[in-house]
Amino acid sequence: MTRQIKKCILKLWTHYINSRRNNNLKHKFNIKLTDDEYKQLKQYWQGNLPYKRKTAYEFYKSFGVFDPRLMPNDIYANIERLLNPFRYSLFAQHKCCLKYFIPSEYRPKTIIQNIDNHFLDKDDRVISLSQAISIAEEYDSFMIKIAAGSGGGRGVRKVYKGEDLAAIFTDYGKDFICQELLTEHKTLARFNPDCINTIRVLSLNINDKFDVLSSFVRMGGKGCIVDNLHTENGGGCLVGINQNGKLASFGINKNYKKVFTSPMGESFDGLFIEGYDGIKSFIEDCHQKNFPFANLIGWDIIIDENNKPIIIEINLDSADIAAHQIFNGPIFGERTNEVLAYTNKNQQKYVIRL
Repeated sequence: MTRQIKKCILKLWTHYINSRRNNNLKHKFNIKLTDDEYKQLKQYWQGNLPYKRKTAYEFYKSFGVFDPRLMPNDIYANIERLLNPFRYSLFAQHKCCLKYFIPSEYRPKTIIQNIDNHFLDKDDRVISLSQAISIAEEYDSFMIKIAAGSGGGRGVRKVYKGEDLAAIFTDYGKDFICQELLTEHKTLARFNPDCINTIRVLSLNINDKFDVLSSFVRMGGKGCIVDNLHTENGGGCLVGINQNGKLASFGINKNYKKVFTSPMGESFDGLFIEGYDGIKSFIEDCHQKNFPFANLIGWDIIIDENNKPIIIEINLDSADIAAHQIFNGPIFGERTNEVLAYTNKNQQKYVIRL
């Protein structure tokens, strides 16, 4: 029985790693590596490079980026899981649980919550379905989101007064949250006023040292209420942000094709994110004080109309490192060897209690 369980765990783990190989890093624009570049890779990784990893480096080279420290997705997935243990990440990423880690003034305002099919109001008092409907009916419109296991904008919609809330809540089932609408600062709203344009910031905190590794701003296509690339409407893009808050001169769409203007037609070249230093300072303080169990966090954050950072959600797995590395190079930068040494030293054991 024990051997069967171990085999099952290894099979699931292998499937997870393989699913993170990200075949969309192979496209017709890939540029072949030179013999010298391939030699550098073999030397850095101490051995031959599997085909799919080699393809990843060819992908980044097509954007003018080559560095042996770039992370192929399967290597990164393993590092990410070692930096952020499962036993913490599932709870911490639940949108209804952010209240335990992020002060209310830095979160979207909650209307109602549903945790494992239990309704709660904004003050965490248990309420019935009918009470939840009565509370939500007071709003002209609000956002409803899947609270756990969402991604790519799935399960995010705007609800308007007069809609059948009983049917909507029944359709969502359990683990969802209803929140008041947000108003963004002009520095982000300018990209697309039809949606909330978020900044994804990736931060690392190991060996008592914190760093913001990389950031990009994400914007949806015209008429789209979410900023994710992989939506039915399409038209969205990601644009890199450097450490000084300046945007890259180009963005990428869901097909990794370069785009040079926002959905509103404004050129990215020369633009800055106002208040970016404040975002970095807030994240540094919050990461170190409130998330000591998470070594690597992907923050989805906006700047509201009062120039205050608002955390939409945190991500402890499935970070889109392709976009980060296209714009800002190796995801761990000068700390790459440190991260590799840290994860090698802190291997996790997989335990199932029966």
